[in-house]
Amino acid sequence: MGQRKEQRRPFNRDVEYWNDFYKNKFFMSEPTAFARTILPYLKPGKKLIDVGCGNGRDSLFFYQSGINVLGIDASDVAIGQLQGKAKEGKLSFLCGDFTRQPDEAETYDYCYSRFTLHAISQEQSDLLFQHAARILKDGGVIWIEARSVHDDLYGQGIPLGKNEFLFDGHYRRFIEKKGLKKELEKAGFSVVYMEESRDFAPFQNERPAIIRAVGVKKGNRRTGGQGNGDEI
Repeated sequence: MGQRKEQRRPFNRDVEYWNDFYKNKFFMSEPTAFARTILPYLKPGKKLIDVGCGNGRDSLFFYQSGINVLGIDASDVAIGQLQGKAKEGKLSFLCGDFTRQPDEAETYDYCYSRFTLHAISQEQSDLLFQHAARILKDGGVIWIEARSVHDDLYGQGIPLGKNEFLFDGHYRRFIEKKGLKKELEKAGFSVVYMEESRDFAPFQNERPAIIRAVGVKKGNRRTGGQGNGDEI
């Protein structure tokens, strides 16, 4: 009963943790390696939604590279800090539930999810993929980077369910490659790239085990730069 109750908590289960994080901790403003890696596959003028945008460093990077961006996050502190950087029609930020927002009347070319899947439950992940499939255009691309079950943090803290733990004040769920591929395909994506490595996101002395995945919404299958399935 305790495990199921934890899984069904609201999307902003850790909002207090993340609000404190963005209030009190220094964080980097440089774009992540993942954002820099995928940029050559993004076309200027296209629309991208950054789910779980955090401090917005990748959202800002994409905007500065000519992409129209909506960043969405559950932390009202993070979003509040970013509102002054918004540019009408080009760069905007929303505090809310990215498994259900923005409105489906708006369509996007790209959905960018970096270090968000391991902060939400399996149920929420399924909702996110289903929602992404609804708001992406045919041939739209979802870009994913998340911690793997082979990460050194796996197993630390209080177990809550399959591959999920409460540690250091907040929730973490670790991702399996086969499961992720199956979930994306069920939501209507063709998985054109998936790889796991400890070289994707090194930080100081840490080398986390990271999965990168690219899914294309089934339709005309055009990816805006990766239609032939080339690896990133």
